[in-house]
Amino acid sequence: MEKINKSKRHIRRAFLTLLSSMPFDQISVKDIIETADIGRSTFYFYYNSKYDLAEEIENELIEGFTAIMCQLRQAGRTVYYQQITENHNDFFVEYFRFVKKNARAFKAFLSPQCTTGFSVRFTKAITKTRLQTIQIWNQNTGNSSSCGGEAKYYREEVLSSLYVTLFTSWLNRNMDLSEEEMAGILAAIWNPLTSI
Repeated sequence: MEKINKSKRHIRRAFLTLLSSMPFDQISVKDIIETADIGRSTFYFYYNSKYDLAEEIENELIEGFTAIMCQLRQAGRTVYYQQITENHNDFFVEYFRFVKKNARAFKAFLSPQCTTGFSVRFTKAITKTRLQTIQIWNQNTGNSSSCGGEAKYYREEVLSSLYVTLFTSWLNRNMDLSEEEMAGILAAIWNPLTSI
């Protein structure tokens, strides 16, 4: 089993190396195989195509990030607002820790040369998770959101794109600030927007 995991890691590492230096559309399975120094059959044992490989990594990034968002949801609205207003930012720190832990993949998939649509999918996943959280929090408290329907969706999509833009900027600056400092920046942006 260790050999299987090692081969898969080599494939993924090779793919991310290529993606960091050339457009996704120009990467071939042959390039991945040569960079990973594996046989063709090994690649096809795990993946049907480069699209299959890209989708697997993208899904892991999105699911890992939204899982942290769901932990925040479970903590509740009061804890969320408290963290923002009192500058504790524990959940925001976790967002940046996750991005840092997966920096190579995030940087490759959030680069302009990546044409898989990851940044759009990532933004939509954050939007969907936030909207679900707001709905659950409102049901639990009996409150209704300050804006409804499509307006709420647009608002949340703009706010979600803010996350993605902030992560991209941080990665492009080689994560020059700590996770805690970045969480403080995100909280400072959120502080005036705390009325969900």
